[in-house]
Amino acid sequence: MVRKRIVSTVMSLMMAATVLTTVPTTNNVKAAEATQGDYTYQVETQAGKQYITLTDYKGKEEKITLPEEINGIEVTFVQAGFGKNSNLKSITFSKNMQKNLAAFSDISTLEEIQASKDNTAYQTEDGILYTKGKKELLVYPKSKKTETYIMPSEVEKIDDYNYVLTHLKYLKNLIFSKNLKTIPECSESSMESVVIPDQVKRIEESTFLGCENLKKVTFGKNVTFIGDGAFAQCKALKTIKLPKNLKEIDDVAFVATSLKEVTIPNSVVKIGRTAFDKNVKLKKPAYLKKIKDGSVVYYEARATVKASGKKAVTYKASKITKIKAKTSKVTIKKGKTAKLQTRVYISKKLKKGYLDPEILKFTTSNKKVAKVSSKGTIKGLKKGKATITVKLRTTGKTYKVNVKVK
Repeated sequence: MVRKRIVSTVMSLMMAATVLTTVPTTNNVKAAEATQGDYTYQVETQAGKQYITLTDYKGKEEKITLPEEINGIEVTFVQAGFGKNSNLKSITFSKNMQKNLAAFSDISTLEEIQASKDNTAYQTEDGILYTKGKKELLVYPKSKKTETYIMPSEVEKIDDYNYVLTHLKYLKNLIFSKNLKTIPECSESSMESVVIPDQVKRIEESTFLGCENLKKVTFGKNVTFIGDGAFAQCKALKTIKLPKNLKEIDDVAFVATSLKEVTIPNSVVKIGRTAFDKNVKLKKPAYLKKIKDGSVVYYEARATVKASGKKAVTYKASKITKIKAKTSKVTIKKGKTAKLQTRVYISKKLKKGYLDPEILKFTTSNKKVAKVSSKGTIKGLKKGKATITVKLRTTGKTYKVNVKVK
C-alpha cells in the first residue's frame, strides 16, 4: 500500500512537470475559488465553454443534493477531497455531473450515493456508484451499513487509484464479480470473507493488508501469484486453502496472521522471505528447499539429479529446459513393476543421471491396466495398454510413456 502511494505521488509530480513544460493544446482557464452557500467551487473555461468544479462542502447537513448549476453555469465536476471533513451520509447528484465522482471515496461517513436517472455517465444501485452499464465500480460508500455485497456480474473494473474498497466499516462478506480480472486494494477494511473469481490470476501486494476481521478466503482456480503483504496483518485468519495452480507466494504475504498450519500446493515454485510467521507449520512439496538469506529464509524449487556412483547434484528448477524418458515404451507382466527414469536438460545441456521424481507428477490413462506411484513406479494390473504422462510440476513440461501389460 505504501509503495503504491509512493508510485502515485511520483506519477503526480511527473504529470505536473509535464503540464508545466508542455504547450497546452486548448485553453483551460481556472478562476479563483468562490463560495455559494455551503459549497466552494471554481469556474473553469475549456474550449470556450464554462463549467463549475465543486471543490468542497463546508455545511453540517448529513444529506445533500448537489446543485445542477451555480449562477447559470452547469456543475459538472467534483474535486478530489470534496466533503472529506464533513459528516455527509447521503449525496444525490444531477444529470450534469460528468466526471471525477470517484472523489466521493474520500468521505468516510458516506452511506449512499444517488444519481439522477437521466445522467448519461453514471448510475447508482443500492447506493453504490457505477459507470453507466455498471462496467466499472467507482464508489462503494465507506460507511454503507450492509453486511454482504455481491458485486454485479457486469463489473469488469474497479477504480483502484481512489481506493474504492479500502477502509470499509461495515461490510462483512464480499463476492467479487465473476468478470473481474484484477482485485483492487481492499486494505484495512471490515470484511470477514471474500470470494475471488476464476478470472483473477494475481493477488497483488497489500491487497488485503490489515483486514483484521478476515476469516475466510475463497480463491479462484486460476490464481497463480500472491503478492508482497497481500494478507499481512489479517489477524483473524486461522485457516487458508491455497489455490491448486498457485506458483509463487511473495515476501511477508501471510505474516502477522493466526495461521498455524498451511498446505502448500504441489504447483508452487517459490515461497518468499518471511511469507509466513515462524511458528506456522508448512506442509510443502519436497522439491521446495529452504534457502537462507542472512537471518531470513525462503523456499525455492530445486531439481536433484542422481547419477550412479556419484554425488547427487541440485539445480534451480527454473533452469530445466527439457525432460524426456529413458525409454518411451515399457512392457511388463501382470502383477510386475517397472521404474520410470527421467533424463533432464539444464540450460539446454543433457545431464548425466536421472531426475529425482519428487519434482514430477505421474498420471495414467487407464487405471485398470496400469497404475503409477508418486515415485514413478508402474505396476501392471491386467492385460492391455496405458499411457503414463510425466509432468514437471514447476513448468508443466511433459513427456509420455506407452505401457503394455502382458
